Amino acid sequence: MKTKKRIIAISASLIFSFLTLPAFAVSPDQPDNNPPKSLEEYCKTAPCRKNHSFRLKQKDGTFFNYSSELDPPVVQPAFLLIFPGEEVFIEASEGKDAPQDLRHVPQNIHPERTLVFKFSQPDDA
Repeated sequence: MKTKKRIIAISASLIFSFLTLPAFAVSPDQPDNNPPKSLEEYCKTAPCRKNHSFRLKQKDGTFFNYSSELDPPVVQPAFLLIFPGEEVFIEASEGKDAPQDLRHVPQNIHPERTLVFKFSQPDDA
């Protein structure tokens, strides 16, 4: 039971951290002196996600609901943006100290170089 509560707390923390972040991040190949003016502009050249929603059960039994017509890509320069209920596949090459060249892929075709992330909340949470 403690583990479930800890997972819920971590998931909620990640969500609220995301909600306080800027709407998009500048990619490494984009000069810092010319960032996009809006998420819509950024998504013209980035693999953004569309029509995404999720809900999380809160301590008092009510639900936190999130819905968005447009969200930034999963892979960001300094972090991965993963929503509750989502399973994502990230292909990477082996770096000296950490995985590098992260790329969001639709399927786990190359398990030897694919990281799998899935956030979920048990029904009885």
